[in-house]
Amino acid sequence: MVFNYKNPLILEDVPTFDDKNSTGGSSLRTLNIDRQGRVVGIPFGSESTAPIIKTKTEIDVLILSNALLIGSVYKITGVHPNLYNDGTNSGTTIYLQALTNNTLAKEGYGEFWNPKYNQAIAGFGIWNENMDNPVIGSKVIWGGYSWTNNTGEVGYDEDVLNINVVDWTKDIYNYTDYRKVIDVIEYDLTHDYIIRRKEVEGGNDVTFTYYDNLALTPIVSSIALFQFGNIADLPDLHGVSSNIIQNSVFECINFCGGLLANNNVSGRSNFYSNTFDPVYIEFKDNTLVDCTMYNNRFRGATSSFINNNIKNSNVTSNTFTNSSVIATILESESYINGCNINNNSSISYVDLRQASRIDRLNTNNTQISYISLCQLSVIQTTTINGSSITDVEFISSALVLQPYTLTAKTIAHLRLENVLVSNINLQAATVLFDTTLTKTLYKRPDDVYRIRYYNNSDQLTIVPITT
Repeated sequence: MVFNYKNPLILEDVPTFDDKNSTGGSSLRTLNIDRQGRVVGIPFGSESTAPIIKTKTEIDVLILSNALLIGSVYKITGVHPNLYNDGTNSGTTIYLQALTNNTLAKEGYGEFWNPKYNQAIAGFGIWNENMDNPVIGSKVIWGGYSWTNNTGEVGYDEDVLNINVVDWTKDIYNYTDYRKVIDVIEYDLTHDYIIRRKEVEGGNDVTFTYYDNLALTPIVSSIALFQFGNIADLPDLHGVSSNIIQNSVFECINFCGGLLANNNVSGRSNFYSNTFDPVYIEFKDNTLVDCTMYNNRFRGATSSFINNNIKNSNVTSNTFTNSSVIATILESESYINGCNINNNSSISYVDLRQASRIDRLNTNNTQISYISLCQLSVIQTTTINGSSITDVEFISSALVLQPYTLTAKTIAHLRLENVLVSNINLQAATVLFDTTLTKTLYKRPDDVYRIRYYNNSDQLTIVPITT
């Protein structure tokens, strides 16, 4: 049988048909999705027309006794109980086909309950600490669950999956507060671990194995930390779509603003504990490989972290506030680390290669753009207030301004050649910050820093760095 449904597919839209196996003829909605995206009945073996319902314990017994019916589909209840838990400790229900009398297919389907995200309002109905005091009995979403208010107080989040239980009660799964869906899964029977969940309609695909959990020690599966069920409304740039997360942590369960789309995260990377606040914030078209992007917050209107390619890299503990735009390529163990970029600041078109880095940079009303860092180059442990660094090229060089601070300065049209600039107070320099000059910073054989440039008479001029 074949059904055609609008997206997103929800289980209550699917007609029931009779289960004629030994359980006694209960009505079930059991379906598959073919390569054309059509909803079709799950293919059963010749001896049954609907799944054989078993608990995880019962399935284990059948496998040990070589008693599976080859070709039959088993509906297995109560698997991977700590993946999702609405408070009933019921685990997840999955569908797997018997390949032999003691082997189940790894790939199958799972029943999941998504909270009903509301794309018509800012934040999708997700709880936040700055929301107005709720009405007792009102609903919010947090950690992939629906919650009901008990006290009229906002309360606080205990972690990324839970709000405090005095002010809020987690709603058990029901058709009013949740949508029940069927998603593609892969299942590790040995460890009772759902290792993949794929949301076909939204193009979101998360893979996270039992061994990834041991290696990354997140405790919570990356599948549980991903926001399924909020498929992007692309014309309005709202929602979560077309993200592929492979053996990595991409914690976006409470993403509440803008568009999160077209990201490919792999190689046991981390993208963790981020807060994106509306309105019109984008994080898209990025490739993160073998990197940690951790505890970031993008806040304010029309902010973007867009078109990035990050490989073997770390972007750690950053805060981007009020229209910050970062269009950065980081490769070969490069990283931007410990940065705070606030109040209409931006880092854009920065090319970090060969273990280059911008490290612990604090900015305020600051622009850093058009910088190329190559061959172990760095801008490190720097505080820049009301200043900008733009159109600067680093060739086997480093600029380390600690412990000094640049205030209301602009570094522009500068090339650094094989130098390590550190522990120099540059605040009083003039040539370095002259934006009308195209200049080169270099170091003499006796370790003295100099700047060279051509003046308006085409004369080569060489001055100390602090001039």
